[in-house]
Amino acid sequence: MRRSFSLAKASRILAALDELASTEAIFLGAGQGGPALAAHERAAPLLAEFCRLMADPEVAVALRHPLAAWLERRRENRDRARQIRSQLKEEGERIAAARQRLARLLPAYSKGRRRPGRLAAAV
Repeated sequence: MRRSFSLAKASRILAALDELASTEAIFLGAGQGGPALAAHERAAPLLAEFCRLMADPEVAVALRHPLAAWLERRRENRDRARQIRSQLKEEGERIAAARQRLARLLPAYSKGRRRPGRLAAAV
């Protein structure tokens, strides 16, 4: 009786983990890293309980294939998150380079010009 309870509980937890992985994938697909990370973090306590239940060999054997499918979805999410992080890093580097170019060009275009102060512009 105890083993069937463990198997049923582990199955429900795996279904919940799968749902969270799907939610994470949706957010990653939309480029929303914050909510994707939140979904990922919500899975931590479920995963801890699932690992405890998987210590039972009967549960481990019964859920081997669904677990493999879930792990593959998690790998896909991880790869997508890395891709997004890489794109964001590249975009940040492009912005930093553009700021450096602007900082070098600004003195050349502002020589000899005196900007009026805030009060002088108002008059």
